[in-house]
Amino acid sequence: MGEGTPGAVTLPVGGLGRLRKLAHDAAPAECCGVLLGNRGAVSEIRDVRNVAGRGRFEMDPDDLFAVLAAADDERLDVVGSFHSHPGGRAEPSDVDEAGAVPGWLTVVIGRRRVRAWSIGPSGRSEVPLLERTW
Repeated sequence: MGEGTPGAVTLPVGGLGRLRKLAHDAAPAECCGVLLGNRGAVSEIRDVRNVAGRGRFEMDPDDLFAVLAAADDERLDVVGSFHSHPGGRAEPSDVDEAGAVPGWLTVVIGRRRVRAWSIGPSGRSEVPLLERTW
């Protein structure tokens, strides 16, 4: 999937900091967005407006469509999505698991950690999340 560690997904340089900043800036609401790239290597972190109330997230359909159209134009794949759990753990909730898009990685930004998950019919498993240094 990614570079270096088998099954790992890589973020661009500064990617973890960007995700944490998006979460911080959105708090106490959840932030959300899409991770774009190729073969498990994320090259773009695109935030999308959250149109849900506090304590949950729902990506703005117009924003999401614009991000997906731009990804297509730029020949980028959707690697996954991200959202925050302000004050909570970096683990998918039951609602997150039920709403997971098949084939998309789910990145959850918690109060202390950022973690990536693969969610499928047989459950969830953590995926190593690395940040490129070059």
